[in-house]
Amino acid sequence: MDMPSRICVVGLGLIGGSLAADLRGVHWVDQVVGYDVDASVVRRAVKLGLVDVCAGGGLADAVAGCGLVIVAVPVGSIATVTREAMAGAPPGALVTDVGSVKAQLVAEVECAMPVGARFVGGHPMAGAEDCGVGAARRGLFKGAAYVLTPTGNTDPEALAVMSKVATSVGAHVMIMGPAAHDEIVAVVSHVPQVAATALMNAALDEMKSRPAGGALAAGGFRDMTRIAGSGPEIWSHILTGNSSEIGRVLEVFEERLGRLRRAIRERDEGAIWREMERARSGRAVMIEVGDTAGSEQVQVVAEGDLRNLGEALTAAGEAGVGLADLDLRRLRGRERPDGRVVLTTLSSKQAALASEHLESRGFRVRLRGQ
Repeated sequence: MDMPSRICVVGLGLIGGSLAADLRGVHWVDQVVGYDVDASVVRRAVKLGLVDVCAGGGLADAVAGCGLVIVAVPVGSIATVTREAMAGAPPGALVTDVGSVKAQLVAEVECAMPVGARFVGGHPMAGAEDCGVGAARRGLFKGAAYVLTPTGNTDPEALAVMSKVATSVGAHVMIMGPAAHDEIVAVVSHVPQVAATALMNAALDEMKSRPAGGALAAGGFRDMTRIAGSGPEIWSHILTGNSSEIGRVLEVFEERLGRLRRAIRERDEGAIWREMERARSGRAVMIEVGDTAGSEQVQVVAEGDLRNLGEALTAAGEAGVGLADLDLRRLRGRERPDGRVVLTTLSSKQAALASEHLESRGFRVRLRGQ
């Protein structure tokens, strides 16, 4: 599997700039080209050491000669920019994105792909309330999940390349279908943004006649409203792009909020205790799962028809399998597109899950490292 030595990052905000900065330090990368519709942003990115060169001309000039193009523009523009990048990139180049809404985007891109183009949807689960090229920094993705969303049309070698890209910047890989991704991020990313925004606006309404009240805003309030400082120009596209899943989760959130409201109104301490204890104990379990990812790595070695790989890994990812690495080798001299896949999973339990999904799709599997 040959890794692309020349990379173009399109859109040099927090995510694009941080990816560019991390990839500049990877041994297989010779040059990182920066492109942004605002030429001053690219010049600043060069001065900050985020990219090697400032692309002149248009997008087609920027992606020329690049084996990998990372589209890191706002969600509402990703599909259009991705198609333009595919049209200008060399044959066989891999194009990916970093958008936090996947189902509609992936469908739009795949229905208009040029012959020979390769695309893998991506979403690094990292960020900050600050945005823009000045907020970009190295190490932003260390320990974060990097979701890849292949479909039945995804080239398995392109998926392996993107797995290597993600792990090279310190992230661990989660592979799942685009629709499943949108369902999950609605819960863990999008609705928290909505809740923080609503809470902050409620506080502003309450504090109109008490301007000094902000002096009492301690850690709890600051923690819960931190992401309300995020840019609305970014989030308006995200929230409308995943509106159906966000709406579904908001109904669940409203129902839970209603339970607490009734218990408080009725001064039902037992009901309040049950709601709070369920949240406390559940959060402890959920955070522990995330914090222990990678503490025990087990390799899954599988051989079989690579045309089934994307489907197998998508099913495994939706079952909760995270990867520290994915290595793929085609086995030559065979009529079928067979190959060997080595997955480095984040735990023995996840190795067992990955093995189950690979075996169900005709792969021969063995574990290494237990």
